[in-house]
Order: sequence, then C-alpha cells, then structure tokens
Amino acid sequence: MNDLWQNLAVAVVSRIEFERRCNRSRLLDESAVVRFAAEYLQAQWNGEIRVAEPHPDLAGKFVDLVGTKPKAEKFGLVLEGKWLKDDGGDREWLKEIAVDLFRLQHLKTKMAQGSERILLVAGTRGMTLDHLLRRKVHSDLGHSIRALPHILPERANDTLTKFEIRKADVNARRWLRKCHERLGFDLPSTYTARLAGHYRSWLGREGCEIFVWLTKRPQGWGSFDPSAEW
Repeated sequence: MNDLWQNLAVAVVSRIEFERRCNRSRLLDESAVVRFAAEYLQAQWNGEIRVAEPHPDLAGKFVDLVGTKPKAEKFGLVLEGKWLKDDGGDREWLKEIAVDLFRLQHLKTKMAQGSERILLVAGTRGMTLDHLLRRKVHSDLGHSIRALPHILPERANDTLTKFEIRKADVNARRWLRKCHERLGFDLPSTYTARLAGHYRSWLGREGCEIFVWLTKRPQGWGSFDPSAEW
C-alpha cells in the first residue's frame, strides 16, 4: 500500500480511539473524522489543506477536503469522508458512500493533472461489517446481492481496478438507479479504484476500522443517465 494512505488510515483510527477513551464518542461524526484526516495531511501535503470546499462542478454541493498545489489554486487532492455512526437510525450508509464516490468522479474544474481522489470510510467493525462489507440490496430479478463489489474493490492491491458503471451487472442496476436519484446528477460511466489504506484497532465488533480508497478518473471520462439507458 502507498505509505501516505496507509499512514492516514492508522492516524485517523488512532485519533478516533483516543476520543473514545476520553469518553467523547458522542462527539464523533463525519466532520470530526474529516478534521482528523486534515490534521494528518496538513503535516504531509506540500500545499494548503482546506475543508468543506464548494464543489466546482456540482452546484450547491461541497467536497469534504481539498489539498491545493503550492502557489496554485488547482486541487492536487480531494477527499470525501464518512463516519458510520451507530445511532440506531436507518440511514442507507452504502448508498451515501456510493454517492460520495460518484461525486468525486464529477470533479473536473480546478483539478491538477495526476490529482488524488480519496474516499475514506470509518466506523466500528460492527458497522463496517453490517453496512459496508456484508450489506445486501435487492435486484430487479428478485434476489439480494452484496453491493460493495460492484462499486469498489474489497482487498488491498497496488493496481487499480476498473469499474464500468454504464455496463454494470443487471443485478446491481436497481440499486445504482437509487444511487443516481440520491446523487441528483448523472452517474460516471467508468472509473478506477484501489484500496490504498486499511486499518483496524482491535478484533471484535467494537474495534474501529477504516478503509481508504484511491480513485482515478480516466481520460475520455463520461457520464450517463441510467433512467434513460437502462
């Protein structure tokens, strides 16, 4: 794994565990996790780190974190973060993660060549198992499928995996159409991704776990409306 992203995973989990041991678990939310990531990256990134930056290509939307290039306003790093908060609610976490992933692919304006697009997801092991790794969704064919493998790789790898959403498995299309409705914009036709960082604080459902995916938008990138094409 790339040391930067693996070290980011370790740093964020360590900070989360510190907060939990200080009896401040109730204060943990998405903004806190993004702030922890920003604090680590500020010490590593050769440029400015900013949070809650307006999305330059999707009106009314924001990017959780951006890193600018030295003496320039171009983004060399963009990051979306998610904290899977166990609050007893019925949020569709995997759909929210997919929307964050697809929103990253829509970034074009102000992006530097070779920029890094990062998706960071953290939560207790119980939450990552139930709402990410084992999460099933209904297909149009009447059965349930695990959704994660259709949008992101599950195992660490040094090579990028290509995801062709326009040609998605028919079993995943019902769920992807719902993601499209939540996104409010076209879905990306294709992108590549790899799991660049992963860390767990301890075994058991209460341990904290984090996934850091690196994604790339290929040349000739396009988008499509699944309600019109499927």
